[in-house]
Amino acid sequence: MLNPAKKEFLELKDKYLDGTASADEIAILEGYYELFSPAPAVLDRLAGFGLDELEQKLKRRIDERIKAAETSTPARAARLWYRIAAAAAVLFCLTAALYFYVNRGAQYSAMQITAKNDLAPGKNTARLTLANGETLQLSAAKSGVVFDAAQIKYNDSTAVISSEARDLLNSTNKRSLPYDRDAAQLLTVSIPRGGTYQITLQDGTKVWLNADSKLEFLSDYKNKSQRIVKLAGEAYFEVASVFSTTRNGPGSERVPFIVESNGQQVEVLGTHFNVSAYNGEAIKTTLLEGSVSVSHNLSSRGNEGSVTLKPNQQSLVTTNQPITVTTVDPSQAIAWKAGLFMFEDESLEQIMLKIARWYNVSVRFSNTELKHKVFNGSFSRFSNISKALQKIELTKAARFDLTDKLITVYPY
Repeated sequence: MLNPAKKEFLELKDKYLDGTASADEIAILEGYYELFSPAPAVLDRLAGFGLDELEQKLKRRIDERIKAAETSTPARAARLWYRIAAAAAVLFCLTAALYFYVNRGAQYSAMQITAKNDLAPGKNTARLTLANGETLQLSAAKSGVVFDAAQIKYNDSTAVISSEARDLLNSTNKRSLPYDRDAAQLLTVSIPRGGTYQITLQDGTKVWLNADSKLEFLSDYKNKSQRIVKLAGEAYFEVASVFSTTRNGPGSERVPFIVESNGQQVEVLGTHFNVSAYNGEAIKTTLLEGSVSVSHNLSSRGNEGSVTLKPNQQSLVTTNQPITVTTVDPSQAIAWKAGLFMFEDESLEQIMLKIARWYNVSVRFSNTELKHKVFNGSFSRFSNISKALQKIELTKAARFDLTDKLITVYPY
């Protein structure tokens, strides 16, 4: 009698190849290929029941899906990414079961995490700091906030602050909220570890902030020759095109949008890109659409301190080193925005930094050699931390202990 995991996989594979699979079954298998890269030994053993043919077809369809997402309208692209992300939750059980089928002698997990000390994933949470230093905790029940010249509201159009509190904050000597009659003021949105939030600036630019990140910006960019924001941490930008109001007609000029972060400056006119600029880490800027100029004001190497990126390129900035540019799959850089951890040839040290920020934990390696182990794979950011760590343990490269929000990494 066939093992249930093998039987289910074979049935799905056959349906997929002969064109009889349902939409949900297609989503599961395509999600499997796109979101999970098991150990090479697993792929070798799966090849015995037709994975090669399946892999080729999956790759073609996934490539088509990614291209469709990149060329679609924002709403359509969001739906495509959501479908891929949602598939991760469905296929976790299938993937894990299949792994254990081809590794029948393996122990389920060396990690012991009980319900008592397991940790939930991050959530929508952010703090807004006003020009006068007052702070407002943004609602965890909302996913984003919109700033305009008249008010601050959530992206479902509900008010962030009551009219009474607004009037108090804008009373004599305490003016702090953005209004038409006021000069532009400096605002800050801060995301703690274990959080994420989306904001829409007054000019229509949309910004998604990852965990442990901060964005400083003006309440109003009208009549400004430049739109400058300051980023610490990681953010994905969809920059709105804005034209100068000082000139009219065919001669109108676009107003540059500039992102400053830890010595790096990214200048754009209207485009989609991701910037990862965490303290102590190299700064990565990944371009999905349009064109951006990346400069590094700490470089003393002449024109090596500035590069122009094309779509599907990523720049890497490190202190006192020339900027390097590589061609990448941009979906990996913005996987966090779609609710995923995704990595390719990434060290365990870098992976654990991402996990630590999202689950708000500390990490200690019992052996420094473990930091340099390289992994390929993907899993959902919506799972509890135990399931995230079990994904890594399946490779038998490391095991984990979680005590009082401290993860200790041991050799397997």
